[in-house]
Amino acid sequence: SRIKEDNVVPSKDYYAYGAMLGNAAIRLLDSENMKAVEAGKLQSRQINYDCPIDHSRDCDLDKAKEVIAYWHSTAPKYDFAGSRKLALSYDFSSVYHAMAVVGKSRLAQSENVEIDVVTIGDQLAFVTAPGELFDSISVEMERQSPFPMSMTLGYANGDRKYFVHGVGYTYRSYESDYARCVPGTSEKIIDMWVETLREFYKNS
Repeated sequence: SRIKEDNVVPSKDYYAYGAMLGNAAIRLLDSENMKAVEAGKLQSRQINYDCPIDHSRDCDLDKAKEVIAYWHSTAPKYDFAGSRKLALSYDFSSVYHAMAVVGKSRLAQSENVEIDVVTIGDQLAFVTAPGELFDSISVEMERQSPFPMSMTLGYANGDRKYFVHGVGYTYRSYESDYARCVPGTSEKIIDMWVETLREFYKNS
């Protein structure tokens, strides 16, 4: 809230924008109000999860490649309507969904997902995951966490695309199409977070 809009750098320079946000956070943490907070006991753990990749549509790989080939053949204007019509005929929600199928087909059957749990005293907890998380994931973690203040951080230790939660897989969306992990992955991660948080809370 202390960052003025006219200080935001153009979107083309995301690293500079991230540095600006980081510096603003550091200034806030260095402020007199934050210095008055006692840090307490610090606990942390990194958990490596061998996450299964969703290869359920590998059988449609040739169809997906056909959709993408048509899409590129209409460059530079790109035929959105024609590409979408062809994609829908093969039960892809969009040409981007077809691209996601091709992308996932090139991945191994599983990949390492690093998640972290960090707590300070008996009041504050941070958990992380390497990707973009549905809001309900953070809400569910906070609901189960024994710590009064718990925060979820995404895009930490890499980018494994989208982490979809619950019924999110039953609705066709850009995020569910691009999600690499099999359904149930987010619930598994929440369980690992909460189990560690409860252990840390007992030791705080």
